[in-house]
Amino acid sequence: MSKLISTLDANLTRYSADENINRPLALWFGLQTKAQAVINGISQFKAIHINILMCDALWAAAIRAENAAKLVGSHRSAATADIAQIEGLIQQARSVADDAISEGSLNSDNWIKIDGELDLVITQLSATPKALTFVFQRLSPLADQLDAL
Repeated sequence: MSKLISTLDANLTRYSADENINRPLALWFGLQTKAQAVINGISQFKAIHINILMCDALWAAAIRAENAAKLVGSHRSAATADIAQIEGLIQQARSVADDAISEGSLNSDNWIKIDGELDLVITQLSATPKALTFVFQRLSPLADQLDAL
């Protein structure tokens, strides 16, 4: 059985329904003045600023590189999987760059510099501790730069 009244404010006058069936009843009886917008699915979780999405992808890639640098000697297959993940995360960041520029959270001059750094990272990416440490050291400042925009 559903609850008719779920919450009240300090004056015990406002009604807020949790369940879909209660919303029409609350509106009908005047317990709620307007219907609450339903937010679900991708609209609930979509990025507000695309540069932050790019930042998160590059941070994830940097941390993967740092971890892979520690594992490459003892767990080469895990490090190889991390390298594939790093490439995918860099591609994810690159794939939304045009959207970030369009929304104004990233300017094209900054993107040209960042993209050049990403090219360098991709060319240096290999399953050695030195290369993976280099990748971590290059991606971390790029993520910080995107976070500061």
